[in-house]
Amino acid sequence: MVQVNNTKQEIVPSREEYRFVFESLSDAVVVVDLETELIIDTNQQGTILLGKSRDEMIGEHYLQNHPLEKADEYRWRFARHIQKGRAADFDGEVVRKDGTVVPVNISASTLQVGERHIMIGLFRDITERKRAEEALKESENRYRDLFNNANNAVFITDLKGKIVEANQAANTLSGYTLKEMAGMNISQIFSAEGREIANKIHRALVKYQASTQHCELHIIRKDGIRVPVELVDRLLIENGQPVGFHTLFRDITHQQRFKENMHFYIAQVIKAQEEERKRIARDIHDEAAQSIATLSLDIEGIAKARDLPDETLERLEGLRGKTSVMLESVRRLCYELRPDVLDHLGLVPALEWLNAELKNEKRIKGRIEVMGDERRLTGETELALFRITQEALNNVKKHAKATKVIVNVRFLKTKVRLSITDNGRGFEFPRIAGDYARKGKLGLIGIQERVHLLNGKFSVISHKGKGTTLSVEVPG
Repeated sequence: MVQVNNTKQEIVPSREEYRFVFESLSDAVVVVDLETELIIDTNQQGTILLGKSRDEMIGEHYLQNHPLEKADEYRWRFARHIQKGRAADFDGEVVRKDGTVVPVNISASTLQVGERHIMIGLFRDITERKRAEEALKESENRYRDLFNNANNAVFITDLKGKIVEANQAANTLSGYTLKEMAGMNISQIFSAEGREIANKIHRALVKYQASTQHCELHIIRKDGIRVPVELVDRLLIENGQPVGFHTLFRDITHQQRFKENMHFYIAQVIKAQEEERKRIARDIHDEAAQSIATLSLDIEGIAKARDLPDETLERLEGLRGKTSVMLESVRRLCYELRPDVLDHLGLVPALEWLNAELKNEKRIKGRIEVMGDERRLTGETELALFRITQEALNNVKKHAKATKVIVNVRFLKTKVRLSITDNGRGFEFPRIAGDYARKGKLGLIGIQERVHLLNGKFSVISHKGKGTTLSVEVPG
């Protein structure tokens, strides 16, 4: 029995050991007598937190270390804690000796030591935590302001497309109120083709965890009006898992109208150019070519006269030869401006004429390939394909340094495919159409516009040292 008592004495800490633990705590500790509400003890961290010495703190009323204007709140908490008899944990404030207010987390508990009832309060400085919370709140408020006041419509949806949140611009663009959009599926505002595009983008974002995707499509307003928009979709991720989409719509109605007006203007310019070429070709053929032909006949008639010296006959023969060359040049110019063969016989004979002209370039071998059932196309389509081929072959002659070029025409059921392939030096293809002019590819701009006017498709594949293939597909 004595041994047991000795063991108990060994495991009960001494007063010095208690004091060591008390002073070693990382939190400030303040001990208050519940009867007098005065501070009876504190540790080193308590003096650091409040900026007072231990002697200054002992004997103070606990409220002296809290903001004066909040005294009633702390008195209520103190009384409530005593009444409930449970540990308390809440965020509050203390006031340092120099007047600085410090945010703290307060953990308080009551206990009885002998005849004395005391409260032990642990105070943890949470200044950094509060700063972080305020910074986060400020950041959230800033985002909220940007979100609500953004010029572009913004939707937050879950992975199934259910609208979780939308801004005022979304209401303006779609015509639906924010209340109507709450819980609505975003697919309801897409056009049929736009819905397919958006679903494809969403699948790609989730599958590849891509950051953003963008495209152009149409939405349908509440009043039924179709609106062209640029869509920018971003995947929302929490804890490494996709949770939804951040979708932004930018109304591009004005840009689309500008493009349409510009394409209309370009179409009118091209039409006017072709009319002018046709007029000039006709005038040259009817006037200059006829005059040169008449001059050649006159020279031939003079040469047949009798008793002309051999020297004169020789000079006349030379003049006749020069007029023949001039006549051939004028006729070639007329054909380049507007070949009669295109109007009378169609696209393929006109392309064969271009190929024949190409053979005058002795270093280039050209070939025309025709596939499918050859047929006449509309005058507009035949003229566009002729001009595209003409421009492409001119580029080959001037820049490609090619020795071979193949023009392939494939007649399909409802469309025509044209490709021009050379084995020249190739070139670095601009990434976007806007770089054509800056890169000096003005001919490509003209080709692209002609294809656009026919609602066709246009592509160029070129590799340095490996040649170029220009492909066009148009309805026909």
